[in-house]
Amino acid sequence: MKRMIGEVIQEGNIYIDGQGYLGVVRNLKLPDIEQEMIETKGVLGANYSSGVLKPLEISFKLAVVDPVLYAAFFHTTFSEIKAPLLFRESVHKGGKNYGISAEFLGEFISISESDHESGKEVEAEIKMA
Repeated sequence: MKRMIGEVIQEGNIYIDGQGYLGVVRNLKLPDIEQEMIETKGVLGANYSSGVLKPLEISFKLAVVDPVLYAAFFHTTFSEIKAPLLFRESVHKGGKNYGISAEFLGEFISISESDHESGKEVEAEIKMA
């Protein structure tokens, strides 16, 4: 039986509209895919899917924050034109390197920066729907 070796993410970057560099991704939380359920009552209760997905939300932390992030936040908030965010990761598996890309198009919910302390990195956590 062949031994399976896990994947190791070496580095992740994020770009806006596939061009503008937004920062270095420290952490990316992909959305949970869930359905709305309908519960029936009776002798034998059961749950049935409604065919409607619950809202999808991603969150990520940036280690290097570029001022383009704030411009993107206000551009996508106050404009009908939405710029997609492109995540690119370098992955190492079984002695080989390859890239993974994911593109998200949505609304910014929030940007929150970590506390500014001497000798510590500043991170920003971004949530999108």
